[in-house]
Amino acid sequence: MDFANLNNFRDYGGSKTTSGQKVKKGLLYRSDAICHLTPAEEEIITKKYQIKTVIDLRSQTEINLEPDPLIEGVQLLSLAPVAKLASMASENLTGTSKRKTSLELIKSGHFDSFLHMKDQMENLMRSFVNVPENRLVFQKLLHVYLKEENYAILQHCRGGKDRTGFASALILGILGVPESKIKEDYLLSNDYNANSIESKMQVYRSVTDDEELLLNLHEMLIVKSEYFDAALDEIKKLYGSFADFVTKGLEFSITDQNKLRKILLE
Repeated sequence: MDFANLNNFRDYGGSKTTSGQKVKKGLLYRSDAICHLTPAEEEIITKKYQIKTVIDLRSQTEINLEPDPLIEGVQLLSLAPVAKLASMASENLTGTSKRKTSLELIKSGHFDSFLHMKDQMENLMRSFVNVPENRLVFQKLLHVYLKEENYAILQHCRGGKDRTGFASALILGILGVPESKIKEDYLLSNDYNANSIESKMQVYRSVTDDEELLLNLHEMLIVKSEYFDAALDEIKKLYGSFADFVTKGLEFSITDQNKLRKILLE
């Protein structure tokens, strides 16, 4: 492991596309929040991985509490979809916070926020498709990838699973990676975050023995096929196909898509 302070860092290139090409390695990275990197880890970001651009998908509130480090030679871009639930799902339970954490809500007996969590997580993924402000965020994100001087690019949110998961799926989808492989990459967050998920569940178990609540909390911390499928279902329901979602919903032209493929495929 290069990073003691990152759980969900990975290069998501390498997959083959339906056209027989391959997504280049060493250009596309995704992770959880990088706010706790050590100076040595920051150097790994620039020297080993040659990352020149970091896209932060967290909300301004999250950024204010735990800002990304200013790394020499790396441009920081903030593009925040509306995703309050994603923020809560990946919060730091052990740190100090200026807002009520899920732990504090549970301790005070306020469980309503955590009921029907599977449905809530599916609705979160749908919101990346059906909320106009979110479509604009992902449209802007795609244009960052059109400039070759921006590479290599690291995109992250808090836990690197929901907002980052959707953004990464979007890139891979445009490149022509099969849906099954995209979902496979999306679900890898459960493996990379396994220790973090278990640590948080231990904290939750220390304050409640309500099995239904614990199940809902676990649903919040993980990614599931059903969450991924909810986004795809919303795309098909509103736009008919992924291709039309990209061209019409995100207004990302065929010309731009071909340019992206030229940069990222070999």
